[in-house]
Amino acid sequence: MIKNFFLSILLTLISITIYSQTAEPLTVHFDKDFYVSGEDSWYTVYFQKELAAIESKVVRVEWIAPDGTIVQQQKLKVIDNVAIGDLAIPYDWTEGVYLFRAYTLWSLNFGREAVFQKEIPIYNLEANVSALTMVEDTSATKDNSIIEENIEAPIRFQFDKEYYTKRDSVTLIIHLKNATQQANLSMSVLDNNYWKHQTVSPSIAGLPTTNSNQYAVEKGLSINSQIQEKSGKPLTTQFLSLYFPDRNEFEQASIKDGQLAFSLSDFTGTQRVQIFDLNPFHEALPIIDMKDYPSSFASYRATSLSRSKEIANYLFLLKKYRQFKEVFQIPSPKYAPPKSFERMELKAARSFDMKDYKALSDLASFIDEVILGVRVLEKENKKSVRLIYQDKNSLNRRSPWYMVNDYVTNQENLVLSMSLRDIATMDLFDNRASVLTQLDPAMVSTGLVAITTKKETPKTIINQSTNIEVSGYYPLRRFPSFTGDTSLPDFRPIVYWQPIVKTDANGKAVIKFAASDAIGTFEVRVKGVNEKGEILEATASYKTINNLENK
Repeated sequence: MIKNFFLSILLTLISITIYSQTAEPLTVHFDKDFYVSGEDSWYTVYFQKELAAIESKVVRVEWIAPDGTIVQQQKLKVIDNVAIGDLAIPYDWTEGVYLFRAYTLWSLNFGREAVFQKEIPIYNLEANVSALTMVEDTSATKDNSIIEENIEAPIRFQFDKEYYTKRDSVTLIIHLKNATQQANLSMSVLDNNYWKHQTVSPSIAGLPTTNSNQYAVEKGLSINSQIQEKSGKPLTTQFLSLYFPDRNEFEQASIKDGQLAFSLSDFTGTQRVQIFDLNPFHEALPIIDMKDYPSSFASYRATSLSRSKEIANYLFLLKKYRQFKEVFQIPSPKYAPPKSFERMELKAARSFDMKDYKALSDLASFIDEVILGVRVLEKENKKSVRLIYQDKNSLNRRSPWYMVNDYVTNQENLVLSMSLRDIATMDLFDNRASVLTQLDPAMVSTGLVAITTKKETPKTIINQSTNIEVSGYYPLRRFPSFTGDTSLPDFRPIVYWQPIVKTDANGKAVIKFAASDAIGTFEVRVKGVNEKGEILEATASYKTINNLENK
C-alpha cells in the first residue's frame, strides 16, 4: 500500500513537470502546394516557439499514402532551430491526397495540436484522367503586378529592376516590417506560366489522438528498443555489446528491465548494428523489438482528389517539359552521396590466406591441424574451438565469437563446417591487445575468429534477429541551381528554392538568383518565423520579357 502511494505521488510529479512545460508546435514551408510523381518536394520546418525554448534536435517527418500506409519516414536534423527536408517523389506513387506529418517526440505528449499535418495533392501523368473529377476553377484571377506588396504584410520586397530578361540576374531585398526583429525564412520562385495562383488545401482527416506522457526530448540520434531473453523475460545485463559493421566499431551498453536507450553519433542514411549479450550466463542473441517510430497515431483516410482546369494545364505543360528535356538531352541533377563513416580496419593478431591450403576439407580441420595455440574440442558430434592467448599461454574456457563478412555470430557449428574452398581469409584476434584496442573488452575472455568468404554470407547469419538497421538523418540535397550553360534551355516550373534565408540585425536579407528562359510572371513565396516563433508569410511577383524594348 505504501509503495503504491509513493508511486502515485511520483507519477503525479512527473505529470506536473511535463505539463509545466510547453509543446514544440511546427509549421512547414513547401516550395509549392501540390506535386506530380517524379517531381521534387522541398520544404523547411520551423518551430512556432521562442528560439531559446526549443530543446529537440530531431524533427520526424512522415508521408502517408491515401490508403493510410506510411510510404516515407525521415529524421531531419535541427540546426539553428530550423530543419530542412526534401523528397524525390517516386514515379510509381499513385495519384491521390497524401498526408504530410511533422513532429518532435516531445510534442507527442501534448496531443494533436502539437503535430503539424498537411494534406498534399500528388498527381500522376499516367493516371486515368477520365476516372477523376474535373472541376471548374472559380477562384479570382491573380493580379500580376510587377511588385505585389501588401502594406500590412510582415515582409516587404524590393527588386533591383522593374523588368528582367531571360537568364538575367535577379536581386531581391527582403525587409521585415518590424526592423528590430530577426527571422529565419525560406523562399521559392514559381513560374506562373504553368498555373494561376491558387492554394490546394483539402480538409485534413485522421488527426492523432492525445498521447500519454511517454516521450522525452530527443537531443539527437539514438537506438530505442526493448530487449528480451528467449523466455520473454525483459533482459538485464551489464555486458550488452553493439557492433557497427559499417565502421568496424564496438560499443558497450548496459540495460535494466529490457529498456535500451543508446545515443549515436550523427550520420545520414541507415547503418547496420548488431546487438548481442556477452554475459556467459545469458543467451548470446536476445530478442530485440525496435521502437524507432511511435505507432499510436490514428489511421488516415484521404479526401477525394479533383483536377481543376489550372491543374490539368500544369500537368499538360509538365509533360511537354519532360519531353522537351529528353529532346534537348538536359541531364538530371546529380547529388553527392551521403557522407559515410570512415571505416576502421581491424588489425588481427594473426592472419591466414586460404589459397595456400587446399588439401583440407573444412575450417575445423584447418584450425585443428594447421594453427598453433588453438584447440578443437569435439563432443556429441559437435566441434568447438578454444583459443590459447599468445600473451598468457592459457586456454580460454569459452568458444570464441565469429565474424563472417562483418556479421558477428555465435553459430559455431555453421562456421566450422564451411568449406575451405569458400573461404578467402581467416583472422585471429587471440591476444589481449588485439581485443582490448579494437573489439568489445568483454571478448577478452573468448577472442574472435574473423572469416572473409568468397561467396555471399550465409542467410542464417544475416537473418539473425539481432542484426538490425538504424535510421539516421535523411540525406539532404541541394536545390539544382542554374549552371550558366546557355546551350541548355531552362524552363523549370520551380525556378529557385532557398531553404535558409536569415535576416540581419536590421530585419533585412538579400537574395540573388538567375531568371529562367521563360517569358511571363513569376511568383516569389517567402515564409518563416521570427525570434518569438511567430509565422511570417508574404508573396511578391516579377516579370520577365523578351527584351527591354518590348516591355
